[in-house]
Amino acid sequence: MTITPASRVWVGVHYPHDVLIGFAVGALVALLATWAMRRKQSAFAARLKEGPLRPLLAAA
Repeated sequence: MTITPASRVWVGVHYPHDVLIGFAVGALVALLATWAMRRKQSAFAARLKEGPLRPLLAAA
């Protein structure tokens, strides 16, 4: 059973501004993470290539 943000507001668990602020914070974090990853792509790829997740990434 999936509980959507709208249903949480409907049943009174959250106020509407709680949901809106949560959405805004999530969008801001995603935007900053995307910007940082695009800026340092080669460094991030090098770390993944040498890290403990290498076997999982090489299999894909």
